[in-house]
Amino acid sequence: MPRIFDPFFTSKLGAGSSGLSLYIVHNIVCGVLNGKIEVESVIGSGTTFRIVLPSTLQSEVFD
Repeated sequence: MPRIFDPFFTSKLGAGSSGLSLYIVHNIVCGVLNGKIEVESVIGSGTTFRIVLPSTLQSEVFD
């Protein structure tokens, strides 16, 4: 869990996973959209991702 958003981190090494998906999601949510992403996982119960985004986006890119 502590490394879930690290680039190239995967629990399925050699099974076709690159380990970039959650890294990319984290960069978009936190960097581009200025939001926050949290993850909670309970073995046997599942995993929950919580994404919080600002109601307005203030960026020079969209000006």
